[in-house]
Amino acid sequence: MTRRRLAVGAAVVAVAAVLLGAWLLRGTDPAAPARPAAADGPAPTTTLRWAPQSAGGADAPEAYPKVPAERVDAGGHGRPGTFRTDRTGGTLFVPVVDMACSRDEARLLGEYPDHVDVEIRTVAKPPPPGVSIAPDGGYSCAGVSIGDGPHAVIALHAPLADRRVVVRR
Repeated sequence: MTRRRLAVGAAVVAVAAVLLGAWLLRGTDPAAPARPAAADGPAPTTTLRWAPQSAGGADAPEAYPKVPAERVDAGGHGRPGTFRTDRTGGTLFVPVVDMACSRDEARLLGEYPDHVDVEIRTVAKPPPPGVSIAPDGGYSCAGVSIGDGPHAVIALHAPLADRRVVVRR
């Protein structure tokens, strides 16, 4: 085979790979909304603040209602019972981990009539100061994940209502 044929063949394969990747990102449903570009970046995170009990001992209204665990496909993320919304359902709070060596980043991939797609990625951080690095470049890092926080804050275009939350890793 000549170099020219080889170059043309490689270009055709590259274009096919890009088109296939775009199709996979959009999904197989042609009516599905386009997903936001990765340039949109990860959602900001927050630690939820809880209202104090009233003086009479009655519970305050739930500021961050839990999304029922049966409506969360956590995709191995682990804590389906700690996904929350605001009172209107227009903001989804996704539990993430933030440790000394890594943190989770969450992004909204798309909203559909029956579910919301969220991506969670674990991103490495540089080694903390004073950590001993092994000859192979590895190091050990311990961290603690708080039971109900931090959360990524994802603004939804429509209230979550009865839709499911599907997590992709």
